[in-house]
Amino acid sequence: MVLDVDQIGERMVAVGVEASPESVAAARYAVHTASDRNLDVVLVHAYELPSVSVPLEPEILDMYQEAAHNVVRDITAQLVVPGHMSVASYVREGFPDALLLRVAERVPFLVVGQDHLTWGERLLFGQVAAQVAQKSACPVVVVPGNWRAPSTGPGHPVVVALEGDTSAAAALRIAFEQADLLRTGLLALHASPSGSQEAEIASQAANLTEMLAGWKQDYPGVTVDRLVVLGDEDANLVQWSQSAAVLVVERPERHWWKPWAHSVIGAVLKRTQCPLIVTPRQRAADQ
Repeated sequence: MVLDVDQIGERMVAVGVEASPESVAAARYAVHTASDRNLDVVLVHAYELPSVSVPLEPEILDMYQEAAHNVVRDITAQLVVPGHMSVASYVREGFPDALLLRVAERVPFLVVGQDHLTWGERLLFGQVAAQVAQKSACPVVVVPGNWRAPSTGPGHPVVVALEGDTSAAAALRIAFEQADLLRTGLLALHASPSGSQEAEIASQAANLTEMLAGWKQDYPGVTVDRLVVLGDEDANLVQWSQSAAVLVVERPERHWWKPWAHSVIGAVLKRTQCPLIVTPRQRAADQ
């Protein structure tokens, strides 16, 4: 079923797709997470027309549209869809990031494949996952191309990165929900600079305990651990992505002195080996 944008809503998980292994993995993840939440899935695909000075013939327009729909059909054919779930599509001409950001205003989750572009492709097309993750109105899940349904248990927790200086309510809500749905544990991770003193580390650990206390009451079935590690946060998160079921991070405020390309999330997004959920920072009025 092909949808108009007005038919996309809160009962759907949206996934951006193109002809790539990362998109197939992202679509499989979208079906997996939608099934956990009893939601449907909509596959979103943007195609671009050639830039020419004269109008394109209708036959050429039809050719591009049919090729776009074939991309969606091919990915749909590779999915194992539960009987209770519907999978629809939303296909439009335009730039992928703009189309996905428009859809993100209407759904609870947006899933995209990990950017895996050559240097030349980055110059021509940009990095869609990074662009969407830094601007989306809803949480964005970035899925690596080798993703398979996760093994869960003590060795495969949901890992949430906490700065320690904010409530991180949005990230914690998603992390506890994920751990509860996946029936696995949660690890709250805080990276302290190398050379931190014992007193600093103990204070940071105490802050983590305080931040987690209320959430543990809301999710009594989730086993929670906390860990303060030394060194770069991005390196620690990438290492944990080798065994985590999911990584969860809260999108930082954007400042001119800390551009996205040099942020922790930007670095982890390119190298994570498990799904990475980037959630917008929760507004103070909503906490």
